[in-house]
Amino acid sequence: MSTQKQIDRLIAQRASEWVQILKTAGPAEHEAFVDWLRESRRHVAEFLTMVALDRELDGIDLRETVDREALLARL
Repeated sequence: MSTQKQIDRLIAQRASEWVQILKTAGPAEHEAFVDWLRESRRHVAEFLTMVALDRELDGIDLRETVDREALLARL
């Protein structure tokens, strides 16, 4: 795996972590999050993508059969 792909994966992972952290974050976490966003436009873009994914996934009822292909097409 190339270095850039590893970096991209780490940024996406961190953005996903921030989505969860911010659900219960206090002032210190909010400040750290803002600092992280200011580091790169890529951070902002990945975070917005992860927020959209989180909202989309929240709307899925996992007790029902999920059409994975349809879900992936929506995402």
